[in-house]
Amino acid sequence: MSPPNLRPQRIPKRKMTRKTRILSDEDLYVERVQDSDPGLQKVALQGMRAFGYSSEDVQMVIETMASQGKEPTFCMGDDIPLAILSQRPHMLYDYFKQRFAQVILSSPVVNEGELESLLNDAQLKPHVLPTFFDIHKGVDGSLEKPCIGFVKLLMMLFKMVANCLFCLTDLMSCINVKDVVVILELFSLNMHQGEATRPAIPILLAVGAVHQHLIQNGLRMSASIIVDTAQCFSTHQFACLIGYGASGVCPYLALETCRQWRLSNKTVNLMRNGKMPTVTIEQAQKNFCKAVRAGLLKILSKMGISLLSSYCGAQIFEIYGLGKGVVDLAFCGSISSIGGLTFDELARETLSFWVKAFSEDTAKRLENFGFIQFRPGGEYHGNNPEMSKLLHKAVRQKNESAFSVYQQHLANRPVNVLRDLIEFKSDRAPIPVGKVEPAVSIVQRFCTGGMSLGAISRETHEAIAIAMNRIGGKSNSGEGGEVASGRFGVTPTFLVNADQLEIKIAQGTKPGEGGQLPGKKVSAYIARLRNSKPGVPLISPPPHHDIYSIEDLAQLIYDLHQVNPKAKVSVKLVAEAGIGTVASGVAKGNADVVQISGHDGGTSASPISSIKHAGGPWELGLTETHQTLIENGLRKRVILRVDGGFKSGVDVLMAATMGADEYGFGSVAMIATGCVMARICHTNNCPVGVASQREELRARFPGVPGDLVNFFLYVAEEVRGMLAQLGYEKLDDIIGRTDLFRPRDISLVKTQHLDLGYILSNVGLPKWTSTMIRNQDVHTNGPVLDDILLADPEISEAIENEKMVHKTIKIYNVDRAVCGRIAGVVAKKYGDTGFAGQLNITVARNVAAGMTGGLAYFLDEDDSFIPKEKTGSGKGSVILKEWDKYLPLFWQLVPPSEEDTPEACAD
Repeated sequence: MSPPNLRPQRIPKRKMTRKTRILSDEDLYVERVQDSDPGLQKVALQGMRAFGYSSEDVQMVIETMASQGKEPTFCMGDDIPLAILSQRPHMLYDYFKQRFAQVILSSPVVNEGELESLLNDAQLKPHVLPTFFDIHKGVDGSLEKPCIGFVKLLMMLFKMVANCLFCLTDLMSCINVKDVVVILELFSLNMHQGEATRPAIPILLAVGAVHQHLIQNGLRMSASIIVDTAQCFSTHQFACLIGYGASGVCPYLALETCRQWRLSNKTVNLMRNGKMPTVTIEQAQKNFCKAVRAGLLKILSKMGISLLSSYCGAQIFEIYGLGKGVVDLAFCGSISSIGGLTFDELARETLSFWVKAFSEDTAKRLENFGFIQFRPGGEYHGNNPEMSKLLHKAVRQKNESAFSVYQQHLANRPVNVLRDLIEFKSDRAPIPVGKVEPAVSIVQRFCTGGMSLGAISRETHEAIAIAMNRIGGKSNSGEGGEVASGRFGVTPTFLVNADQLEIKIAQGTKPGEGGQLPGKKVSAYIARLRNSKPGVPLISPPPHHDIYSIEDLAQLIYDLHQVNPKAKVSVKLVAEAGIGTVASGVAKGNADVVQISGHDGGTSASPISSIKHAGGPWELGLTETHQTLIENGLRKRVILRVDGGFKSGVDVLMAATMGADEYGFGSVAMIATGCVMARICHTNNCPVGVASQREELRARFPGVPGDLVNFFLYVAEEVRGMLAQLGYEKLDDIIGRTDLFRPRDISLVKTQHLDLGYILSNVGLPKWTSTMIRNQDVHTNGPVLDDILLADPEISEAIENEKMVHKTIKIYNVDRAVCGRIAGVVAKKYGDTGFAGQLNITVARNVAAGMTGGLAYFLDEDDSFIPKEKTGSGKGSVILKEWDKYLPLFWQLVPPSEEDTPEACAD
């Protein structure tokens, strides 16, 4: 089989200096033909099938990037099974989750002209290494042990790498090793060179294996790995390849897909009719590369990394579903806590794509796997139409038998999450349900997710809040922004009126990123609440914009306790390896609550790559956090709350047994109030007004608070029934009791090599019961200066009667966030702008720094400094004497994200 050349021919024009070898982007994208070639379309389609593309990947990812030059946005989180639990084949990339921290960029995207320039540069000593293996004996013959082909190919790759670098050993002995650079190009089989019996191994596996081989032989610094592949089109896939050693990636099939999209009749007609911005083929491909670079920047920023070179080979990923043999060979050092696929099983999954591409009855269009959006016959989604209908019927009719049907639907679902692999056992006989703690007690442990007014409609927001107030649970308003700047509505009035304040270090569906509210949803009403303007997208900076260390986090916790000493402070983390250490720091930092979010939480808007490829299962994160806190004697200091894909009492009891005290419900709470899971929250077009700000759609909102009350009472009764069956009277008795777990006897489609030992392990129980932990007083900042000031009769009278008062106080370095509590008291009584009095509080020692020209000075207001402390700066004296003259000469440094704010634009 010899199909025509898949690659569009480019005319490379480069500007390269001998010293730096910098490639120019100019004119590197020149179309081979102006008309669509049916033969080329057929080959491209075959290539997409062979390398695992779906119609969603092309339409929702590649085409969006090509037309808009940015990552696509989606909503509602990731409710499909982990790749290892799925009954469908997945690309190897899907077994990796990006890690993140609780920008100068050299482009890693190599187009075909640049790649040709690199390969023609003799100085770089390029060597091409193929990554396909032979299955010419057929599927039923040589595929009995397909891993032999995998391993044999990798060993052959190692030998080829050794041959390429063998000549360097003599050179290294006589010249500086920095002067010796070799380019190793790994290419996945080009369709025009291939046969149906010569599939390519996953390019990520090849890159990782070569990278590790070079490291183990002390040659990694002598070679750069360039990848020429069909199997790369999303920012996550680029991040994986670079993270495991690639210096550059040429995604030739993705670039060809951009070209095919631009030449399609549908696209041409949309552009001709003005329904889509007109772009050329060259612009479409450049847009794609631009979107990849921007997406990589966001991924790097979540780890606090500025340089791509710092990310290359850093392996900042967690693996869910690959076995020890695969990890040790290609991804050594990465965490894979539950084991998974062997080489044999991975080979079979890879071949399933290839065989379909070359079968005689192959369809004329790409298959829709349903990995992103639900579709009948596609991948299973936890939040599916049948589940929604059953829940709506149960809560609206207040019908217990209807809720039983809903429970049965969940019980019969395919394996979807790690907890589906576990079941309960008991060391006790069942007891009557009447002896179990009442439902009204259990529901007080329930919380709703942080869904802001803006992300959801006012009607939905209020219905959820009213329902949680009725049952005594907690409703997370979801309102947020920056404390320091007050952006998006975080003001003293906002803070002082809360019962609990949450610091969101990460969110399950987009860990390491700030909140995102599309401009379409920022109505005049929402803009007023957020101190913003209608139509302006509101995207909070990532947490490390303000928090660089655990000390910074502790200070923010202190600040919040200072403003509102009656509110508990919660810190929201996302499940990933190492979360236990972070949670210990949070507990020591005086937080009251630690919340663990799973990767499958929902969202109103987030990049698809974040929804699908960041964060881990809460089962692992909760287990690590609970056990680490116990081992460090910190468990009784904090309430442990968990959320992510909760739908039933089974989920609650599972989480309790793993150590959680409280339980968060997000997406399912929206469904109970009327959401139909249309999955268009980010467009402002929710058909039932649950997640829209449009008046005509909000009028369709079908929910009432009673529906959500009914749901939570049903869940609590389900918990009671399970506790009775296990022989326990209250939740306190089973929290942390992982000895009540056992592996479920179930056969998985992909592997039987999963290891659940970590989830099943036990390090003991906390010294306090869960109820004692939940009922303890709010952690305090101890005696603070603000309490002394508020006890002063003159200050208290001025606040009470809106008078003016002048006070001078001494301040020391132990006095932090001074006047924060006073601001809270004033805001509680008068709001942010209603106080007509004036409190003039002068500190005896005031320090200023950061002056222009390197000048720093002390304002010696009460002449308390001894002479040797004075700077003696003549220039400083002149500036202070003629302050009005010099003030306009000072410069204010404004971060790019705030350059359009009124404060920055003021004269």
